[in-house]
Amino acid sequence: MLRVHDFRGTGVRAWRAWLSGVGSGVLVFFVAVAWGQEANPANVIPDCLQPARHHDESGIELDRSGKTLAALREFRAAVRICPQDSEANYNLGITLKQIGELDQAVDALRIAAQLEPNSGPAHLALGLALASRNDIKGSVPEFRRAVEFLPGSVEAVYNLGLALSRQGQLSDAAAELRKAIRLAPSFEPAHLTLGIVSRRQGRADQALEELREAVRLAPKDPEAHYNLGIAWREKGGLDAAIKEFEAALSLRPDYEEARYNRAVALGAKGQHSAAKGDLEDIAALSEFRAGLAQAKSLIGSASDQLQKHNPDAALEDSRAAIKFWPKNPIPYYLMGLAWEQKGHLQEARENLLRALDLKPDYAAAHTSLGKILWESGDKDNAVTEFDRALDLDSHIPEAHYNRGLAALESHQFDLAIAEFQDALAINPNYQDAQTNLGLALLYSGDVRSAVEQFRELLTLRPASAEIHNNLGLALLQGGDSVQAIGELREAIRLKPDYGAAHYNLALALRRNGDLDAAAIEFHRAQGLIPSLVPPQ
Repeated sequence: MLRVHDFRGTGVRAWRAWLSGVGSGVLVFFVAVAWGQEANPANVIPDCLQPARHHDESGIELDRSGKTLAALREFRAAVRICPQDSEANYNLGITLKQIGELDQAVDALRIAAQLEPNSGPAHLALGLALASRNDIKGSVPEFRRAVEFLPGSVEAVYNLGLALSRQGQLSDAAAELRKAIRLAPSFEPAHLTLGIVSRRQGRADQALEELREAVRLAPKDPEAHYNLGIAWREKGGLDAAIKEFEAALSLRPDYEEARYNRAVALGAKGQHSAAKGDLEDIAALSEFRAGLAQAKSLIGSASDQLQKHNPDAALEDSRAAIKFWPKNPIPYYLMGLAWEQKGHLQEARENLLRALDLKPDYAAAHTSLGKILWESGDKDNAVTEFDRALDLDSHIPEAHYNRGLAALESHQFDLAIAEFQDALAINPNYQDAQTNLGLALLYSGDVRSAVEQFRELLTLRPASAEIHNNLGLALLQGGDSVQAIGELREAIRLKPDYGAAHYNLALALRRNGDLDAAAIEFHRAQGLIPSLVPPQ
């Protein structure tokens, strides 16, 4: 869970420090830093800020309690109330990054940095989100701004140096990494990265010095041993190089680069038999990895075919992937989805169960199996699968949505509302969750909130007959038959053969006292849906 730091200034400002490295490993730091205070020289405070702040502070407390999705809902509410609230955008971005929604995180953090251009934390968080998305070029200016406003932050300085090294700007990278080491002499990643940069610059002695220190500080880091081995080999210290490659392999037995470079060092010492053994192991490992690469390519192709609703091609690609990688659960999972697209629920179930045999904690497979069981009428076991999926990974919007549907059908309206809200906290554009949240609110008796939900949806999808119908029904239930009639007529204009809208319009007209028009609409509805019973 993210740690939250409170800062007292012109008001209560709670800042969440999510700071991670972008190297081969993930480096997480938590620091107390002050938000930029000079960004708003006119000191203009938006009128919406105070009501938004309640949601922002509530989100922070929820995150402290480990309730990430509930916190996310609060941060979204704060931003919706006050888009100019830099703190809410910052907290929203941090939380989205936490659950892996990088594109949304970048958007929110970019807004926070634009609203508070002098905020080091906002630029640092944005830089890290961009780097996590492999946009190293975009991350560099953000790290530079972070260093400008946080010159004493080892996190900001180190990540700038790391990003520069990945761009090939070795001199600038080395300068920043040295600054990071001066700020935190025992920070192993800075020594490791500076050692690699120094070696690439041809500074063998400095590379050895930094890489030795990296190994001293982190003796269980295989990359530190490997890079020290490379530096020793290039320096001519073959025995020392072999020792470091062996240390790396003891920590990571499948470290192919370490095994290859050990073979090279052994060969240079004339130990050709030992070198041959390493090279044979590498050849076998390379062949195995080539098969895995082919399997991954086929899995990607199968996934693309499913997106295109081409299940037969997805089945073909998945079967081919299994030949290369028989113990991988993903092809079986994709075959389950493909069979579902073809309407073969039994075959879908069998493949999903096979995926779960290989990986019992496969949350997405539990979600899909629950959906298959639900469609097959086995609703109790379906709910069990949805619950298992959420226990394993609470950040799958489809799992929350399906659990919400199950709760809605069983009239557990409060649970349904919470699940749909969780799905939307993760994916605010989840249209089915948006619609069913409105229905759950309506069925729970919260007519006002249902009307607000459907009105908000109409701003996004004004041509949706279904939303106009649902809004009309909510207005009718709330006693506003006049506005209900208008919405239901619009639904019918958009979709003339919409039987449910004709029926609901008949109810609204009847309540409004227009019995003749109501009879006409009911007749039309019954022509479209013969099973309809006249209203009493």
